[in-house]
Amino acid sequence: MDGLGAVLAAFGAGCILASFETYFGMPKSVLYPFTAIACLYALYSLSCYFRLKQNWKPYLLAIIIANIVLLAGIIGFVSYHAQSLTSLGWTYYTLEIIVTIAVIVIEIIGLSKLAPNQ
Repeated sequence: MDGLGAVLAAFGAGCILASFETYFGMPKSVLYPFTAIACLYALYSLSCYFRLKQNWKPYLLAIIIANIVLLAGIIGFVSYHAQSLTSLGWTYYTLEIIVTIAVIVIEIIGLSKLAPNQ
């Protein structure tokens, strides 16, 4: 779930938002680094999914921490560029924040249900 979400986020930021910067209001100078980060998250998460068969609890914890850092970054950049965001930009980033929080909560619930050696 996390890896595919990161692929979608990278596509959204790098292709859609960057191409239509004037409609969303977030500068490309912010979008491209977030695209690179989302690609790294996708690579990490998907490689964990396909390569790890057991003892993946610490890797899930790393993804949770990374998502919390990402969430803080999103909120920070949205706050910093609040004046330039359009209504469409505010809608997009509000949904992005809600989805990211939901993913973090789901991952924390999943982590809490894992046995110690998983």
